[in-house]
Amino acid sequence: MDALERFVSIEQMIRELRPEAPVYCLDAAELRRNVRLFVDHFPGTTLYAVKCNPHPAVLDVIHAAGIDHFDVASIGEIEKVGQQLPRARLFFMHPVKTLSSIRSAYRDHAVRDFVVDHPDELRKIALALGPGAEPAGVRVFVRIRTEPHAGTSFVLSKKFGAGEDDALQLLKDVAALGFAAAIAFHVGSQCTTTAPYAEALADTLRLAGRSGVDIRAVDVGGGFPAYYRGVAAPPLQEYFEVIGRGLEPLRREFPQLEVFGEPGRAIVASAIAVVTQVHLRKGDQLYLNDGFYGSLCEAQQSGGSIPLNGRTFTASGPREGAQRLYSLFGPTCDSYDSLGDAVLLDQDTAMGDWVVFDHQGAYSNALVTEFNGFQSNHFVAVGEDPAATARRSAAVNG
Repeated sequence: MDALERFVSIEQMIRELRPEAPVYCLDAAELRRNVRLFVDHFPGTTLYAVKCNPHPAVLDVIHAAGIDHFDVASIGEIEKVGQQLPRARLFFMHPVKTLSSIRSAYRDHAVRDFVVDHPDELRKIALALGPGAEPAGVRVFVRIRTEPHAGTSFVLSKKFGAGEDDALQLLKDVAALGFAAAIAFHVGSQCTTTAPYAEALADTLRLAGRSGVDIRAVDVGGGFPAYYRGVAAPPLQEYFEVIGRGLEPLRREFPQLEVFGEPGRAIVASAIAVVTQVHLRKGDQLYLNDGFYGSLCEAQQSGGSIPLNGRTFTASGPREGAQRLYSLFGPTCDSYDSLGDAVLLDQDTAMGDWVVFDHQGAYSNALVTEFNGFQSNHFVAVGEDPAATARRSAAVNG
């Protein structure tokens, strides 16, 4: 974080740098607030979902703010986080893993938490760990299938999750192999209702009771919403309360139960804005330097449930006139590089202006490609330097 250029505001950054490539503006204070909300109020231990935004400056702030458990999905993420944050505890929560990645995670990176949703994946873990492993020190989560809900932007149950009978047998097999047994689920990304968590926890309770196995942990996954402009969702505190109530009977039945959650979007989305530039205007069509193959692909993938809310700036400041609807296009030669036909921006937005998209910290720079040679990973810090704030506070307080 200290290595990033720092600007008091996005407006100052635009005025001084006049960037022609996209710039990611990280508000560390906002990121710390989001982290503390989970650390202080989530009814369990928070794992940050690294896939959501793995930038080193993001990981540094998240770790410094109080999260030292991380949800990782590959040996690449394990190595990245392990090198940057050597004392972090890593959870290998991808249901499909290679033998070599399991072996390396266990032997080289002290990973002791894995997830499965199929018996062959469980056998893979047993084989990869080998005869020298200590199974009692390894925890295996059985991921159960959740039902899709209309209030969820991205449904994940189509790809992962065991049905109840299969999950029941998996839990018994986990215990028979000497591993500590646990249950995991994921209700889907950007879940704007609390009901799926209550239902999944009820399924977890029923499955745990049927299994006859000592359940050592429950992972309620991610899916916690970010509060994009125009998107309605209950406060996060309501999610925590619903989850807490759903956990009560499980904690009574299994007194040693540990609880985990895997937020990504809810932590990082509001902490980063993406600054793009208009490279051409054709009537109501704007051609930007970022798009579907860059950091703005979720706007298209979500079908409008994750909106693009933009503000237009010139080198001298924001445009503040009436707005009109524009169609937005990204910089590549591919006609699929389109971002929608209903984005409101200042009616005088012109070639050379900058369009700032707020709440773009989730699945933005993490998904950037090099297609057609367009790529940017330029991060800056915005907001006042915390050290300067502390010095001024100390001076005022004498």
